[in-house]
Parts: sequence; C-alpha cells; structure tokens
Amino acid sequence: MTALLDRETLRSRHLHEFALSAIAPALAEANFLTIADNDLIRQWLNWQPHQRWKTCPFQSGWLCDTLDPRTEEPRRWGPFKPDIPRLDAKGKARKYEHPAGYDTLAIFLQVDRATWQA
Repeated sequence: MTALLDRETLRSRHLHEFALSAIAPALAEANFLTIADNDLIRQWLNWQPHQRWKTCPFQSGWLCDTLDPRTEEPRRWGPFKPDIPRLDAKGKARKYEHPAGYDTLAIFLQVDRATWQA
C-alpha cells in the first residue's frame, strides 16, 4: 500500500505518528526524514548487494539522522523505521532497522531553543 502513497502523504502520516509519540513538531521536522526510495534506503542501511542482503525489501519509511555529540555534525547514522517491517524468525515485526556494519550508537538529536526550553 505505501508504494502507492506519495511522499507528502507519507510525511503527513509520519508526522502524525511522531505527534502521537509526544515528539514535538519542531524536533520531528529537524531530525526525521520520510524516505520512499529503495536505493536510498539500501544506502542508509549500508546493505551491499554482494553481501547477505541481495534485495532491500523496503519501499518507504522514516529515518532519523543523528548528531555526533563531540562535533555536533550529522553522523549519517540512525534508525530507519520501515512502513512495512520485516518479520524475524519468530514472526515478530522488526520495528527498527539500523545501518549494517556499525555499532549501535546513542541517538543525539538537533534541538531548537523553544523545544529545549519546553
């Protein structure tokens, strides 16, 4: 179904999801990106076609670009939440995916002054 939705419809749905999770709109806008491109998702997840991931099953979702806490520069690392998740061996949905080949890192987000003060 998500393949039929345009990027703006997906973005609206993702912003609604963030609001339901009590994530401030400014925080969501600054840190989360709707993505609906299989090749870009594959790149974000660092899935190489010559390795175990022959195909990328995701067509859309959102990703979170985190900051390096030492430099405050974007790390180009963060979780990806597919709109249609993969199932693990027990049939449970894998809610989030993380880039392959990297340790799991703490998530540091850009925060605007108004959100910080709130």
